[in-house]
Amino acid sequence: MFIFEIRITKKKQNLNLCEFGVADGITSWFALKFLEKEDITFDNFWLFDSWDEIKNKNLDETEKHKIGKFKNNDIELTKKNLNCFKNLKYIKGFIPEVFNIKHNYPDKCDWMHIDLNSSFATIETLNFFKEKLTPDSLIIFDDFGWPSYETTRIKIEKWCDENNGMLWPLPTGQAIFILNK
Repeated sequence: MFIFEIRITKKKQNLNLCEFGVADGITSWFALKFLEKEDITFDNFWLFDSWDEIKNKNLDETEKHKIGKFKNNDIELTKKNLNCFKNLKYIKGFIPEVFNIKHNYPDKCDWMHIDLNSSFATIETLNFFKEKLTPDSLIIFDDFGWPSYETTRIKIEKWCDENNGMLWPLPTGQAIFILNK
């Protein structure tokens, strides 16, 4: 959370935060607790997930072993886990199809956590939100440094190379990208 604190405390209000691949909400819970502890206000915290099993559609050959995983994810359990927080927006559906459904999506995004287990969905998310990212936006990639996420890592690196910022791989298998607009 160190980088999260450095970047986000510069602007202590009107933040929009997004998590993609929420599952039971544990990452959101930690981020929201941090915001609460630091008295950082935000407009909305957007939570995107299919809350369904991974399907074959749009998976790279190296990702096919994930088909059927996460079938026990349940949006109601996630809501229960996060019920002590306000200003949460739950968006249920598969990416990129869910982006075509009319929702009142955020017009800006200051912080993103992406844990989609799919290189295609990860890049679709980045491209959909690219123009909504604010100067100094922070993106955390959960699926980056593990052998089973090689395709995702390559695509993330390419996307980051095409955008102005710094990609910082972490020893946890994650990576952080700080956008410089």
